[in-house]
Amino acid sequence: MKIFAVIFRSILLVTFFISLAWTVGFVAYVLQIVHIAQPEQIDNQPTDAIVVLTGGTNRLDTGFQLLSDNYAERLFISGAGHGVTKTDLVKQLKMPPADVQKLLSRVDIGYQADNTYGNAEETARWMQLHQYTSLRLVTANYHILRSMEVFSREMPDVEIIPQPILPEQVKLSEWWKYPGTAKLLISEYMKYLALRLS
Repeated sequence: MKIFAVIFRSILLVTFFISLAWTVGFVAYVLQIVHIAQPEQIDNQPTDAIVVLTGGTNRLDTGFQLLSDNYAERLFISGAGHGVTKTDLVKQLKMPPADVQKLLSRVDIGYQADNTYGNAEETARWMQLHQYTSLRLVTANYHILRSMEVFSREMPDVEIIPQPILPEQVKLSEWWKYPGTAKLLISEYMKYLALRLS
């Protein structure tokens, strides 16, 4: 019986320390997301390209605004749905259509990606085609750390500047009060953790 008691206590102790490490890591992850999304933390230097990962609110608008402000030569939209055209994109933007039309010759669309790894792969091909060595990555704040990690692994020689978007429905400042935000952050953290441990 003593052996079983020792084993049980050992399991409890290990479980406690694993849970503690996970919790500390998760809190640090959330704090890092909050920090990197602060306006004063965003690097405003120009890059060769702007890359927008589709799938979230305000990403396209931000990408086009950055292009309009000449933060880069070209804009690449990664992970667009098959059949989506530049004309379709114009209809989705808040920017005046006439202003968007002036930018479309500097915009390319990628259709091959259906996840972050696919985004990185098709962006790498596009970057190589244009011989670009720097990009500004536009995606949601909760997604930015994992995206940066995946993109850096796929393009180790490319300078990547994060441009996190703050989705209205993601309440980072008080995430523990919002089950949807908490669930999203935990999911992203688990994916990020698995990536870092791989």
